[in-house]
Amino acid sequence: MSSRTAVLGFFMAVGGLAGGLRGAVDGEGVWAVLGLFALGLLGVLLVVRYFVRLDGRR
Repeated sequence: MSSRTAVLGFFMAVGGLAGGLRGAVDGEGVWAVLGLFALGLLGVLLVVRYFVRLDGRR
């Protein structure tokens, strides 16, 4: 996994979590909000995986 994947995961996390929160505040549909939160969660998992694997290499 490269650092590009970590950057992608970071942007997915920020966009997904912020978008999900904004959608919930604006009263969007449940599936749209859950989809955005899922995108954010996937981004968080990518970033965590990158740093766990980075630590394992040392």
